[in-house]
Amino acid sequence: MAAGIKKEFPDKLLGIQAYSSHVNAPTSVKPDPLIMPILCFFASRACYTHAINDPDCPTNVAWKQQVFDPWVKMSSGISYYSYYGYSGNWQGPQLSVRTLPQDLKLIKKHNGYKVHYDGFSNWATSAPLYYLTARLPWDVDADYKSILDEWYHGVYGPAYAPMKQYWETMIEGYYKGGCSSSKPKKPYLKFTPEIIERAWAHIRDAEKIVSDRLDKYQRFVAIAHAGLEYTDAMAQGYALAANDNYAVAVAAGERALKAIKDSRMLEPGPYVNSLWCREELNWLWYNKVSHDTRSEKRTQDVIKSWREKVSYSESKIDNWL
Repeated sequence: MAAGIKKEFPDKLLGIQAYSSHVNAPTSVKPDPLIMPILCFFASRACYTHAINDPDCPTNVAWKQQVFDPWVKMSSGISYYSYYGYSGNWQGPQLSVRTLPQDLKLIKKHNGYKVHYDGFSNWATSAPLYYLTARLPWDVDADYKSILDEWYHGVYGPAYAPMKQYWETMIEGYYKGGCSSSKPKKPYLKFTPEIIERAWAHIRDAEKIVSDRLDKYQRFVAIAHAGLEYTDAMAQGYALAANDNYAVAVAAGERALKAIKDSRMLEPGPYVNSLWCREELNWLWYNKVSHDTRSEKRTQDVIKSWREKVSYSESKIDNWL
């Protein structure tokens, strides 16, 4: 294919995805210089709480040695495909804002052409990351803290100070608990009761400031409030399930599900139109047309797994009796 394309478009590149079972670089052939690999950083082979080139992260050291470095050596340029905003059934915060800038600088250093992110539209829990992923690729050397500070000012206005503290607390939580893929298995180690308690204090301070305002600032604080309701409940649910308290975990999961449903009226005004804010295409939570992939369904799946454990335990007791 590269040979054929080169005849008519010698100045173009042919992008291929180095993905899934074919993410490793070839060892018996050398790709045509026209070919640009799109390196996918995913699943158990990726840690998102550490930078790709962090020498103290064994997961990322292995990926860099086995995937990144070999492709870079045999290619004239690369692209990067990552899952910064993708969290599987955990629909809580994805806030790898410290990691993203380091990774983008590494990609640029090695003649990176483009970046691609997979993720959800859960602005209630992950808004700072989404803003940063949109802004930073245009200038990877920009100060990411200044970019986020600009966002805090613009979105929260008079509630800037407590909301900045809120998000910085949640970011601190995200980086707890050691290595983690894009789908954290133990989110309660990140969003601990201490982190959640501090976060609620900041949200309440912000709500006092905007309590007499009926404008975008009050609405945006309310959106973050909904995200914290979800995170608080689901982190509790995962922690309870880890200790085999499945019945109480189910109750916590139901509170999280209610937080999503109760927040539907918080959609930002500009998005309330027939194209972007139909029931099945909404902005605040991940809500694709397919029921199987939306935030409610993913949360329901987690609750269902906990409920099945309750039923299994009860059936064992009945059989014993």
